[in-house]
Amino acid sequence: DPRTAPAPTVTAPARPTTLAGPPAPAPHPSTPPPTAHPRADTLPPATPGLYPVTEDVGPAGYTHISYVNCSNLDIPSGGSATCTLTNADDPASLILIKNVINDNGGSAEASAWTLNAGANAGANAVTGSETGALATTVAGTYELAETGGPSGYSQTSLTCDNARGQVTSVTLGLGETVECTFVNYDDPAGLYLHKNVTNDNGGTAVASEWTLNAGAI
Repeated sequence: DPRTAPAPTVTAPARPTTLAGPPAPAPHPSTPPPTAHPRADTLPPATPGLYPVTEDVGPAGYTHISYVNCSNLDIPSGGSATCTLTNADDPASLILIKNVINDNGGSAEASAWTLNAGANAGANAVTGSETGALATTVAGTYELAETGGPSGYSQTSLTCDNARGQVTSVTLGLGETVECTFVNYDDPAGLYLHKNVTNDNGGTAVASEWTLNAGAI
């Protein structure tokens, strides 16, 4: 019997389910990956627990005054904690001293003068004192001057112990103590004695024949 041959079976090749694209380009060597910059007062995530917090030595002229919640900072699981450290700038001291030298008969006292630490010092004028008076506790640069005082006195010196030689101003740093000294002398006086001789009746004496004295009274 003639038989009917089965129809041939054609199987199409399987179609891929994912098409692979070209490989991703490598990062450009001159373009580094971005870097996170956390705030200075914020730490990255930490393991829960107790953390003692300290600080390194900072700039000169500042003193640590308080730690709040810092000795054992407790960070709970999934939470956060805050520690506050406080520093304050140290007060300075500008001492103004007035010395009066009375070696020519003067009698003025230091309190007759007013000593000034410049217009930029605010109301930092002090009464002259041989032991010194506090003019300001704020760091900065101050012009120095004096006012008042009786006539017959001259300022002969103005010096500060943080500078060499004569000065007209002073620079005061945080936490620094500086003494500036104003010196005045009484001016020497001049007493001149004149001798006049009148020879209108035949006399011939001259002034040099007399000795003139300005003795103690």
